[in-house]
Amino acid sequence: MPFNKRELLGALFVLAVSFPVANGALVGGIPGWLGSESFNYYNAQYEQILTGRIDYAVYQQDSSYSYGGSAPSGGEYIYAYQIFNSASSDRGVDFFTVGILQDAHVGTINWDDYQVIDGVEPFMEYFSPDPDSPQNAVYLFLPGAKSLVESGQHSVHLLFSSNNEPTSGFGTISGGALGGMILGLPTPIPEPSTVALLAAGACLLKFAGAGRRRV
Repeated sequence: MPFNKRELLGALFVLAVSFPVANGALVGGIPGWLGSESFNYYNAQYEQILTGRIDYAVYQQDSSYSYGGSAPSGGEYIYAYQIFNSASSDRGVDFFTVGILQDAHVGTINWDDYQVIDGVEPFMEYFSPDPDSPQNAVYLFLPGAKSLVESGQHSVHLLFSSNNEPTSGFGTISGGALGGMILGLPTPIPEPSTVALLAAGACLLKFAGAGRRRV
């Protein structure tokens, strides 16, 4: 007996929710901290290109914005990133970092394949130089380990935790000799004392500038 229209729509809905989100897309993050930044680097000498995007999200545990997979321990906020290397790239991504602002505290770092289909796993992930004085969250994809994010491929979710709320920061990406800085990636905000010190310095400079103009 054939489906009627309502039965068919119901069957399609069940089928849709039974499968993982395509490529494990980062969804359900804190509003304002869920998005994407593109990268596009070209080497004219070798006529090679590295292009794609970094998807990002920030989650808050024990809230409606919790991360659905295996979250790294040690922090209320989960910072998540995913690399998508374009099919038009000539290079595979071998290195990705997220810059950590001075005096921003971090917990632990890992990766997760929650709902990700065929995601490339990093060979190694760590805080540089160390968790007590982090400057970068580092994710390595090495050719020898067959873990390059090749053209047309995507990574698993790249995660780290922090008790600090997000602010706008930067990261870097490379594929062999190609790569550079990506602006607009979320990173933990520094401790309030550091923010206050920076604000005080900015006010002092503004006051000094105003004084000079009156002379």
